[in-house]
Amino acid sequence: MIYRPNGDGTYTNIASGASPHWDQVNEAGDGSGIYTNSVTYEYDTYAFADPTETGTINSVTVHIRCFTDTAGTSYAKAAIRSGGTMYYGSEESVTSTTTSFSKTWTTDPKTSAAWTWSNLNSAEIGVSLKYGTGSYVNCSQVYVEIDFTRIGGSYARAIGL
Repeated sequence: MIYRPNGDGTYTNIASGASPHWDQVNEAGDGSGIYTNSVTYEYDTYAFADPTETGTINSVTVHIRCFTDTAGTSYAKAAIRSGGTMYYGSEESVTSTTTSFSKTWTTDPKTSAAWTWSNLNSAEIGVSLKYGTGSYVNCSQVYVEIDFTRIGGSYARAIGL
């Protein structure tokens, strides 16, 4: 299942971009999105619709699409907020070529146990951006992919694409 942001989350710390922030990163496509020229990491989190499925959650993957607006390298990290705490993927180098990055969590990073639907429903997805060289670092998409096994067999469904 794929879910795109449907509201701003707890944090909208990325300095530049139109408001609301979630509306700048919730569609398939590569518009300007949110952006910053901060030399320290700034981050946003976003709400997404509560999944109504049942079964075993195998993994939760946060996907981001990022680019710089001029030659140079900046940095981005996929993020998730679980149980009130922020968790990040690896620092990724971002260039002027729009590139997809992701981080997969096979367990809830807050509990180190298997994801539960309740914990997932209260989680927020996000992105963290840091300017390196060039002008701005941009993020045009953030979305979450939930891999799960339905009770009685596997099941996959794409929502919100």
